[in-house]
Amino acid sequence: MMLLAVALTARAFSFSATAPTGQTLYSDVTSAGAVSVVNPDWDYYATPNGDLEIPATVSNNGSTYTVTAIGQRAFRMCTGLTSVVVPQSVHSIGTLAFFGCTALEAIELPSTIDSIASEAFNNCGYYNNICLSWLC
Repeated sequence: MMLLAVALTARAFSFSATAPTGQTLYSDVTSAGAVSVVNPDWDYYATPNGDLEIPATVSNNGSTYTVTAIGQRAFRMCTGLTSVVVPQSVHSIGTLAFFGCTALEAIELPSTIDSIASEAFNNCGYYNNICLSWLC
């Protein structure tokens, strides 16, 4: 019973950090020195708005981590998000990562992206203005 109580109160992220554009991002440590940007459960946390630049690295308690992924549903329903710049350190974007970002007008993706999961950009604003940095 005690184990179940601990599991139910666990956070969906390891720590938070501030993006260069001022928004709070939530990260989950995925391996030694690497993190994924994750959705903390936006019902309880302020969603990122406006122009977002995801940093290549984030720090917590004296350790620096490389941002290597945007997790599934990471920015789901962030309806005030208008543009996103993804750093070269990111290699994957998870399922429904930007689902419902209806104000999203532009996203710049680096050449380092190895995989974009299904429906990553479903129900987005201007879906066609995805800029692959090595092409635009």
